[in-house]
Amino acid sequence: HYGPWRSTTNDVVRQAVIPLTRKAHGGVAFATVLGSDSAPAKCMVTHTWSNLFVDLVAAVLADAIGSDEYASIATSLAAGEHEDLANELQAKDMFHESYWICAFCINQHANICGGFGPEPLPGTAAHER
Repeated sequence: HYGPWRSTTNDVVRQAVIPLTRKAHGGVAFATVLGSDSAPAKCMVTHTWSNLFVDLVAAVLADAIGSDEYASIATSLAAGEHEDLANELQAKDMFHESYWICAFCINQHANICGGFGPEPLPGTAAHER
């Protein structure tokens, strides 16, 4: 289950993105499931699979609102304080801006499902990270 101060991008992809995008014969990208007609991405975001997912989201939001730091945004996200962030995105006309993140835009069934390695066993220290 998701925990903002322990769940990595790898965890979110394995536990949410892949199950939500599974089809009878493989799967599709999460962006395909959303069926968005959004404009081309404003920015391509790079990340590491082992970083906290909340930090990835906070960094994207920091860029969108023009902040030089993301730690306070990560803290707000982890606390469930989304309303102020949404209002700030609206005020800066960035609420519907697109960012390209491979975890959502690439079919993970064609990538990590076949070669990223297995999920660590539940109950192990590796799984807890």
